Amino acid sequence: MPRDQQRSTGAPTRSFATTTTNTTPATQSLTTQKVDVIAEFQALIDGINTLLTGIDPFILLGKSISRADLLAKLQARIDAAVKTRNDRKLVAADVAAEKAAAAIADPLRKGVKAFAISQFGETSPTLQQLGFVQYRTPQRKPANVAAGAAKAKSTRKTRGTKGKQQRAAASQAAAVAVSPPAPAQPAQLPPAEAPATAGPRPPMGGGGSNPGASS
Repeated sequence: MPRDQQRSTGAPTRSFATTTTNTTPATQSLTTQKVDVIAEFQALIDGINTLLTGIDPFILLGKSISRADLLAKLQARIDAAVKTRNDRKLVAADVAAEKAAAAIADPLRKGVKAFAISQFGETSPTLQQLGFVQYRTPQRKPANVAAGAAKAKSTRKTRGTKGKQQRAAASQAAAVAVSPPAPAQPAQLPPAEAPATAGPRPPMGGGGSNPGASS
């Protein structure tokens, strides 16, 4: 209808507004969910008793069910939900009480264990009588021992690691190599020869005769 005719006839103009709804389901606690279930089934029972009076039996899901049986099953659903809700509350209280008791008793048990170890030793079987497991030295199988020894030998060979005897021999050889040389002895000179002594000199002049001279 044109606007002029709407104004003349006085017909109301409709306006359509779009609303955005949040389809993300809100997270509810189990207790809240049980309350919703209880309310839903209770409303269903009340509606059957007020709106669907005189119907008996009901044909539901292709089967016949009496009015009394239907109401009894719906009420059983409510009773189960109520019990679950109450039990969850009790469980939550029990869990909280257990945590509080554990915070007190667990450290005490550790203290008793430390005291028992100081009295009997950490390897004493007596600890089992107190509910503790004593320390046991792990037993290695011969095959594992042999494999470990071979692996250790291979590792020492790869890394050049030496054993006690090899280290001792190497240390001794190094000590010999770095030992200071013996001090040099002074050279021994041959003994000096004594000067020759002069013999008797021949007489000066003609006091004597020369045996080898000719006459």
